[in-house]
This record gives sequence, structure tokens and C-alpha cells, in this order.
Amino acid sequence: MNQNPTGPLAHVSLTDGEWRFHYVDSHLQGVASGADAFASQWGAGGWAHLAGLWHDLGKYSHRFQQRIRNRSGFDPEANLDTHVDHAKAGALWALQRFAESDRSQAYALAYVIAGHHTGLADWSATGTPGAMPLSQRFQTKHELAECMDGAPDQTILNASAAVPEIPGSKDGYALWVRMMFSALVDADFLDTETFMNPAQAAMRPQLASMDALKAKLGAHLEAFVADSDLNRARAKILVACRARAAWAPGVFTLSVPTGGGKTLASMAFALEHAALHKKHRRVIVAIPYTSIIE
Repeated sequence: MNQNPTGPLAHVSLTDGEWRFHYVDSHLQGVASGADAFASQWGAGGWAHLAGLWHDLGKYSHRFQQRIRNRSGFDPEANLDTHVDHAKAGALWALQRFAESDRSQAYALAYVIAGHHTGLADWSATGTPGAMPLSQRFQTKHELAECMDGAPDQTILNASAAVPEIPGSKDGYALWVRMMFSALVDADFLDTETFMNPAQAAMRPQLASMDALKAKLGAHLEAFVADSDLNRARAKILVACRARAAWAPGVFTLSVPTGGGKTLASMAFALEHAALHKKHRRVIVAIPYTSIIE
């Protein structure tokens, strides 16, 4: 194993007495690919690809390279400077690249990139103690200059992609930015995990199909016996929910008293509805605590 890095480092790991290096170029390409795959599900793959390519541009800077060598233990003599805001450089680059086009596009990327470690920030001050608004954070731009001094890969820096107009009104824009943020953060964590902890990454299973999940739930439900008034009532509720699975997609409600088997019945409906209507991606379950109170 080569004990000397051959380019700017994104991550460093000591494994079985040997140093392993995750290069910035490779990390950016990996995150771009992953984020693209996630966001393509809602037609925003090009946007996510650029966010992935630029999210860690700040890691090209000399200050960051010195810090990661020191903090990882690879080079304890390297200069351990103050904190390096490595997410800011990519956000500033997005603003610069899109300066002559729709500013909403530029700021959408900037928000997502700047917050990929700290969360989406407010643009202006909100009075929250310790929270720096993004407008204030962008007042200084030395991180972008330091990134350029680190000679970033020009293919990555000057990448372009199909970036259609962001759909929706004000509310649609807000949702779109959060979805893009999620795609970038997930891709970043997964690409980093693949390098830092390949054994754990290999344990992540592929998503089961809706048909497979439906069969598994069906087998579980068949184990129940309608041997009491309560269980017979639950069975009727389950049958009613399953019968509605063939209805056209839309908004449905299910009002059942506590103990009526709502969780399993609604899950049976959801899986059968998804399978019948080719909604193959996933079922999302959100259960607020107020449902118990009600």
C-alpha cells in the first residue's frame, strides 16, 4: 500500500497498520454520482450532480490538507490551523458560476452545499443564539480563493449539467431545496462510509420490492387467528383496507379505535396499493404522537 498520498485528501484511514487515502477528486465524483441517482427520481439529477461535485471544494485548500494530515495522525507535524469551513467554498463557487443566470438557482445550490454538515441555515438573522445566518457567512470569500490556490480538478470545477427550472411556487421551492439537501447529505455519508468503513457499507441491504414486502406482511398476518370478537373486528378492518388498495391513488383516511389493528391494516393497504399502482420506490410511514392521544 502506498504510504504517500498522490493528491488532495478528503479522508484518511489507518487500517491494519497501513494508511489508506480517499482523494478529494474521487470523493466528489462518488458523491455526485450518488446524489444524482437519488435526485433523478424527481427530475433533479443534474442539480444534485453539481451539488455533489462542488460540496467539498474547500478540501482542496492548503489549510484543510494540513489539518486533515494532522488530525488523522498521518502527519502529526502538519500545521493544525483553526477550523476550516470547507463547505463554504463550493457554495461560493455555485453563486459565482450561476451569477449571470437565475439567482434562485444559484442560491438553491449554495444553501444545500453550505449546509451539508451543519443543516440548512436561515439567510438572515433570526435571533437564535449561536446561529450564523448565511448572508453573514458569505460576507468573506477567502475560502474560495484558498480552494483555487489548491489547484482543484478543472473538470470538476467547470462541470455543467442539465438543470431544469425548479418547479413549484414558494412552497414548492422550499420543498425542492430540502429534497436536494437530503440527496446530497445521504450521498456524502454513504460515499464516506464506503471508504472509512467498507465492512459496514457492505452490510447495507438492497431495498426489497413492494411485492416481496407485501408477501412478507401477508405471511405475518396469516398467523393471526380470528378467535375473539376483537380479532374478528380486526380481520374485518384488514379486509376493508385491502379492498380499497385497488382504488385510484389519492388521499385516504382510516378512523379506527385504539386496538383495532390500524398499523398492520394500513400497512397492508399501503403495500398492496403501491404494488398495484407501480409505486415501486418505497412506503413512508410517519406516526405523530398525537395519534395515540386521539
